[in-house]
Formats: sequence, C-alpha cells, structure tokens
Amino acid sequence: MRIAVSLLIGMFVFAACAASQSIRPSGESLEESVKIYWDARVKNEPRVAYFYENMSLDKKYDLELYTRNFYRYNVAVKEFQIIETGKEGSGPKGTTPVKLRVKMNVLLDIGVKWDENRPVETTDYWKKNEDGKWYHMIQHLTGNMI
Repeated sequence: MRIAVSLLIGMFVFAACAASQSIRPSGESLEESVKIYWDARVKNEPRVAYFYENMSLDKKYDLELYTRNFYRYNVAVKEFQIIETGKEGSGPKGTTPVKLRVKMNVLLDIGVKWDENRPVETTDYWKKNEDGKWYHMIQHLTGNMI
C-alpha cells in the first residue's frame, strides 16, 4: 500500500513539473511571454498565467492560492494589444516596461457604468529571471512589485 501511495504521489509531482515546463518553453522572447500571459488572462486560464507571474518563483504564492484569487478579480480582460516594448531594464527596479492597450469588463459598485469597448492604455512591467525567462511583475497600490 505504501509503495502504491508513494508511486501515485511521485506521478503527481512529475506531472506538475512537466506541466510547468511545457507551459514555459525555453527561449521565449519577451513579446512571446507577454502574449501568452495576456492570452491566458483573456481565456480566463489562471493555471497558465501563474507560471508567467514573478510571484510563482516565491514558494509562499502557490498555484492554488493564485487560482483562487484569480477568480476573485473584478476585471475580466476581453482583448489586448502590445503597443510598445521599452528598453530592457529601463523600468522601476530593473524591469522592462511593455505598453498595452486593453479592453476589459470591470465589475464596479452599483450605479457606476464602465464602457467595456473603450480600450485603456497601461504599462506592464516584466523582469528577466536568472533562468532566462520573462516574468510579469504584479504591482501593489503602493507601487511596490512582486
């Protein structure tokens, strides 16, 4: 029985590692990473988006926590377009800015109307990690990034 349980656990761990590797192939450019991440936001796929978040490198932010919070967002991305990519490392804390045009649905308090067809321009920040992969930086309201 112990051997069967150990094998089962081993298979789950191997599958999880294989899934994360297949989601993040080596050699992705910044533009490819941005597109995959934002496509996952459009398709409402937190189990893809997570592996592009810088927070995924921190053990205290696991996939399940991210997924639970993902579905609590009050913003649903409908579509996006990359407008411009800044110079590598030119953003805050050595990040690389990526200017986007995003259309989204926003769930606001009663009485506030959001024009979901009006695109919003925003700047996203990405950082290249030691593993050579690009990661999306989540910005806090305080301006700090994780």
